[in-house]
Amino acid sequence: ESFTADPGHEVVLYTTAWCGYCAKARRFLESNQVEYTEIDIERSEAGRQEYERLGGYGVPLFLIDGRPIFGLDPAAVADALRSPPPVDGEGI
Repeated sequence: ESFTADPGHEVVLYTTAWCGYCAKARRFLESNQVEYTEIDIERSEAGRQEYERLGGYGVPLFLIDGRPIFGLDPAAVADALRSPPPVDGEGI
C-alpha cells in the first residue's frame, strides 16, 4: 500500500536482524518515505526492555506517536501516519 504520511510523526520500529517481516516493515516505511528509528531488540538491552514494557510478543513492533502496532499491519500503520500527529497539550 502506498500512502503519504503526514509529517511530524515519531516512529520507532522494534526489530531483529533475522526477521523477514521486519525487512518488509523497513521496506514499507522507506518506500513511503517515512522517517523512523529502528531498535534491534537483540542488540539493545534498553530497547528490549522498552519493547517488553510495551507488551511486545513478536517483531516487528511499530510505535507511532507512543501507540504500539503489533506485527506487520500496513493498513494500520498507514492509517496512523495519514492523520496529523498529536499536539502536546491537545484536548486540555
